[in-house]
Amino acid sequence: MRPEDRRHPQIFQTRLICKGTLPPGGRRIGPVEMYDTARFFTVTGERIPGTALTVGERSAELGELHEALFPAEVADNTNSPVSGPAPAPTPLNDAEVTKKASAATNGDKFRKLWAGDWQGDYTSQSEADEALCCHLAFWTGKDADRMDILFRESGLLRPKWEQREDYRRETISRAVARTAETYTMWRRERVEKTVHFLGHPALTGCGEYPDLYAGNPVRPERPRPPGNAY
Repeated sequence: MRPEDRRHPQIFQTRLICKGTLPPGGRRIGPVEMYDTARFFTVTGERIPGTALTVGERSAELGELHEALFPAEVADNTNSPVSGPAPAPTPLNDAEVTKKASAATNGDKFRKLWAGDWQGDYTSQSEADEALCCHLAFWTGKDADRMDILFRESGLLRPKWEQREDYRRETISRAVARTAETYTMWRRERVEKTVHFLGHPALTGCGEYPDLYAGNPVRPERPRPPGNAY
């Protein structure tokens, strides 16, 4: 984001200061807080070496970060190829979807389907197609477009899927209808992903303070200089 960075007086806290307007919604999760009005805060005046010297406009970056931290339900899309409720946004990219699906408790089933190995487990490849789509529906938040894109990367891809739109649509629709729940990123995981997104060395120490991820973070004690009020 390259905002001007100022260390907060409480040792490990960092203020990222920039111009912009925050979207409505959440303002705090774990050690990360975002405000654009009605807040008083203090800084030491010590700028982190290597950061920007000026305060720049970062509304776009703020919006992206806010969406990653506080995902919201999206409105219905009447042009969606699958009828029903709109998909919930997922913070996972395609590589993360396949990685997490492979490492899940039912990851062995996903890995076999992903590799195109369905014989012996399903009565037909069409049944296997729908089973893989159920996995993809869970990990993508029932996003039909992403399910189609990911399916095309799997070993189950065949001319029937590529050439018959009706078959793709019906298979994805049935999988979406069968999938009662979708993946929700744990709060700590969202925070860690955000820290990685910010990519600043000053923030990488958050993992050293697991209590920061709780609603009321516990800060380490430190000596206070005589005569200074906090």
